[in-house]
Amino acid sequence: MYATEPPSGVLGAEPDDQLAQLLGEGRASRGSGLGLLGTLVAFTGVYLPYTYISVVFAPALDGAARGVTLLLLVFGLAGTVGNLYAGRLADRRGPRKVVVAAMLVLAVAFLLILPGRTSFAAALPLIAVTGVASWSVTAPQQQRVIALAPAGAESLVVSLNAAVLYLAVSLSGAVGAGILEVLSVPALLVATGAVLLAAGLTWLTSRSERQVEAERRRAAAAEAEAPASTPPRDGEVVEPAAEER
Repeated sequence: MYATEPPSGVLGAEPDDQLAQLLGEGRASRGSGLGLLGTLVAFTGVYLPYTYISVVFAPALDGAARGVTLLLLVFGLAGTVGNLYAGRLADRRGPRKVVVAAMLVLAVAFLLILPGRTSFAAALPLIAVTGVASWSVTAPQQQRVIALAPAGAESLVVSLNAAVLYLAVSLSGAVGAGILEVLSVPALLVATGAVLLAAGLTWLTSRSERQVEAERRRAAAAEAEAPASTPPRDGEVVEPAAEER
């Protein structure tokens, strides 16, 4: 499903044409690549603490399985709230601002979890904030990749964005396992770096987003101003133009 009503032409182009447009040169192609990279980095950071939630909050849980269940429940409920309201907020404020704000809130929440993960009472509100911010990214980021896509390649970019999101889920598990087994760096610091990098990528694509939108508006205006040709009715003789006589 689309976060908002799909742009005109989203379903019109053939898959091969969409791929050619996406791989072509221009601001839209570069912007789409950066947008998809932002999805990959952002959701790797989002899912890293979630995948290893029992490890992250191990000092507060003290081996209690019920505590993990409650944390997951709070995260899921908070994520539902974030997902429901993020799209509306993106329509009012713009998806780029919502994504950047959510990433910054996540970075702060991840850093606060480092000292707060020893207390279950502190873990609950922190995981709630994390859930709201994490799922406030999904719909606005989809809006952004559609806005950055070349004209006619929007449906392909939406599919790629979903595929990249699932790739990020897998990467978060692999990256987390590597951090826990090899490195002494806390996973939360890596997640913080990932969401901050995603916020930076989102901000960097703002110019491309505006330029692509301006190009679309100019193309739409030119199409609207072009005279429409009416096909001849049955039996009607079409007179040749003056210069053709």
